[in-house]
Amino acid sequence: MVLGTMAILAALHVPLILFVPWTTKWVPAIAIAAIDSADLIVMLTILSVVGKFMEGRNLEDEHFRP
Repeated sequence: MVLGTMAILAALHVPLILFVPWTTKWVPAIAIAAIDSADLIVMLTILSVVGKFMEGRNLEDEHFRP
């Protein structure tokens, strides 16, 4: 499930890359680092929450039932 969550997160980044009007002007590195850090924190939080929900489930039993 975490792999599916990662695919969803990646898919949500595609419109961001394609449709946001990016500037050709210089942007300070600290501004880019702040945005990247916030994005990383949000993604890791989402993966952590999904991981906690999946903790109680045994995925092997679901895939290998006779």
